Amino acid sequence: MSLNAQVYFDNNASTKICDSALAEFTELSQNVYANTESSHLLGQWARVHFKKYQEELQNKFQCSGRFIWTSGATESLNQLFSSLISESDRRLILPSIEHAGSLMTAFELYKKKCKVKLLPVDSQGQFSLEDLKAALAESPSLLSMSYGHNVTGGLPDITALKKIIGSQDVLIHGDASQCLRSGLKLNLEQFDFVTLSSHKSYGPKGIGALWVRDPRFNLRPLLFGGGQQENFRSGSVPLPLIGACVKAWGFCLENSKNHKAHLEALKLNLLEYFASSSEFEVITPERSMSHTLLVKCLKQVSQVDLSQKLRGFALSRGSACSDQQKMRMKDNQFENFINDCLVVKDPKFNLSVLNFESSQAQFRISFGFENTMTEVESFIEALKEL
Repeated sequence: MSLNAQVYFDNNASTKICDSALAEFTELSQNVYANTESSHLLGQWARVHFKKYQEELQNKFQCSGRFIWTSGATESLNQLFSSLISESDRRLILPSIEHAGSLMTAFELYKKKCKVKLLPVDSQGQFSLEDLKAALAESPSLLSMSYGHNVTGGLPDITALKKIIGSQDVLIHGDASQCLRSGLKLNLEQFDFVTLSSHKSYGPKGIGALWVRDPRFNLRPLLFGGGQQENFRSGSVPLPLIGACVKAWGFCLENSKNHKAHLEALKLNLLEYFASSSEFEVITPERSMSHTLLVKCLKQVSQVDLSQKLRGFALSRGSACSDQQKMRMKDNQFENFINDCLVVKDPKFNLSVLNFESSQAQFRISFGFENTMTEVESFIEALKEL
């Protein structure tokens, strides 16, 4: 089978760059190539573009605050957690099935004796407000969660969470890496911090951002050097990547209504098939993104056999980072981390919602705007032949 013959249903892992982003990257690489810190005319021209992109993002998201450009969501998470949790009394609270970028960073902080609390989840990957109340009993805290889970597609109810938090000293971080592509309206101002990724939303790899609502938050740099970006992130400013990223996010925002309707139609078609079949279980959080489905296979089939039979489709079992995370589950120190940090010591709790401890075959479907109903119909026919 040729590479081009596979239907791509793994957009939560990475997306194809859109035309406007690719064009912007090429234009800047060839014509605005000077260093933004250089004092000559060409450097000043590059700096004008950098400031223009900052303002363009604030306009597109209708927000104030600051965007710190990083290599992606993982670096952004590391900078945020290390700034607010290391060497402070603020505790980190996060759901127990967060992406490896969050969970593994929390694990490293735990090993350094930092305060971490994990919220157990139900069979749909959702944490309870009662458990959140228990975790907030000791403040100050940083509540970090995916705003659009990369495997289940679940979306937390921020309004309900804020009612629980009330006037407590709790900062809220949302990892919105998967959200932009879904067509949902993303209101950055409902958070204190937001991490964003380019390559999950039709932009290039190697670039992302940490949005900070209040510039007075004292975030420490991870990287030291030339003091770029007001000393928040040293290193030469990758202007072509930034410009391409801004265009990609703009593409998502400008086409959000059409993309959302299209993705919902694809998802609904699949849900109707799964509802008619007794051979699959779909993880469907009450609030979820339009482009993601996690499906467990109830019939006796191994993961290898399932992958082989569905080889015409580029699918994943879950997060692209989950294999490394699964290896961690066998680490005694990591197991101690989970047991020590869980808010509620529930004997029923495990990470099987993501299939970390189960031999049951599963697959995650994650759509992009280029996927078609014909591809979905073809996938349904392949499922019927399992």
